[in-house]
Amino acid sequence: MALVEWSAGQGDLEAARRWLSQVSTPDMRDPAHVALARSLAARAPEVAVRAHLEAIEDAARRAALAAELAAVPEVTGSTEGLYGLVLVLQEDEEALADLLTQLVQDHP
Repeated sequence: MALVEWSAGQGDLEAARRWLSQVSTPDMRDPAHVALARSLAARAPEVAVRAHLEAIEDAARRAALAAELAAVPEVTGSTEGLYGLVLVLQEDEEALADLLTQLVQDHP
């Protein structure tokens, strides 16, 4: 897990993905996906949302990261990124309502 975060922080996303592929438990994979989504949010918002936010199994962690990514202009400026945020929270009504409220406040 630490190697995924370190590689992502260094911008070596290929190495981070290789390390991620070796993590077998959801308890360890979720934080790795969080780290990669954060690293990719500004450079590749669609990948951050589709490949990493959607892969997080813990609903609370997924909702928290969605709220964090919603504050990144590159994510909300992309139709696919914005749609992905909404789509990933479709089964969590409260988190979806919070996200939509945040989006309306941030983008009047």
